[in-house]
Amino acid sequence: MGSLSDLKQDMKETLTGKESSEFDDIGNVVIEMNDVTFGYSSGGTVIRNIDLKIDRPGLYCVVGPNGVGKSTLIKCMSKIEEPTSGDILINGRSIKTMRHKDVAKFIGYVPVVSKDVFSMSVLETILIGCQNRRSGDSDESKMKAVYKVMVLLNIQDLSEKLFSELSAGQHQKVVIARGLVQKPKVLILDEPTANLDVKYQVYVVELLRALAESEGMIVIMISHDLNISAKYAHEVIMMSTPGVIYKVGPPEEVITKENIEKVYGVHCKVIDDEGVPVVILGQSMMDEFGNID
Repeated sequence: MGSLSDLKQDMKETLTGKESSEFDDIGNVVIEMNDVTFGYSSGGTVIRNIDLKIDRPGLYCVVGPNGVGKSTLIKCMSKIEEPTSGDILINGRSIKTMRHKDVAKFIGYVPVVSKDVFSMSVLETILIGCQNRRSGDSDESKMKAVYKVMVLLNIQDLSEKLFSELSAGQHQKVVIARGLVQKPKVLILDEPTANLDVKYQVYVVELLRALAESEGMIVIMISHDLNISAKYAHEVIMMSTPGVIYKVGPPEEVITKENIEKVYGVHCKVIDDEGVPVVILGQSMMDEFGNID
């Protein structure tokens, strides 16, 4: 595994050759969530009154305790869930008026994936993402697109391997490739570092940041690691109970002692490491009855 700069250089060399980039024909994308609320009829409100605008390429990490609606937020953004109220705009157009295939031209969604989900080859797994490409694309065009993203992520040698036989890090690269092959300008990932050891967590997030920077993409991921988010995110979206956005901004403004203690209910120290906040966790602020002191 190379450094972040190596990854960025590899991507630049891959996509600035004789062929044009697969990712440059849509232009910049602006996503707006205006007073968005979502809830289930049987389970109450999950997210409420969400106002969020993302209009610049970069890596955005969504953080917050369990149960505050992080996955629901990105599912609404991807039109997987329909808001109960409010609206979501992509380049000024309400997603209410867009088909799922229309949304998929802009947004690639990568869910949490178990290795048991797919009993097919890596090539076949990535080809699933081509279902969201233009309907007129030829089989040859689709295969070229698949090969390009496999080269981009350096997984072309895995094409005939079964998805279920891959390592954890390889799993994530394949599902990221499946999201990229539909040519999105926005890539949304639900916990892409779940169940990975530290080495692969760092590698995957370095890869996602490199994609954002080299391709001018918006990459939005859910993260449970504040230190990884602080080190790699361009901006952090911190959510809190009861399903609201607590703070949005660069890591040094969001990942602070005050915000962590308020949102997570845990004592901590936050030190500065060459401009990057580093969180040192202390004791829980929760009493024996589950209340936050």
